[in-house]
Amino acid sequence: MLVALLIQFQPSWTPSALIQARVLDKNGKRCLDIADEGHTYEIEKPRSKPMKREVLNPLSLEIISTIIEVNRELRVELESVTIHGFS
Repeated sequence: MLVALLIQFQPSWTPSALIQARVLDKNGKRCLDIADEGHTYEIEKPRSKPMKREVLNPLSLEIISTIIEVNRELRVELESVTIHGFS
């Protein structure tokens, strides 16, 4: 449901790109950022540019922020498993 809302508000994003979206890029930089034009989120779109940055409207920002916050504990747990060699 949230992916459908984000696609409605950010039409350049595809469902597959959103499903594979990350919190950090490969260099450890946050994908959710503040720029001169407002809050932005960078998403990987391999068939076009490697990374696509879009300015977020308030509802898109709230959706992405909520998803990041809700999954924070799971990401920490997965990072711990990866660090200890179980991946």
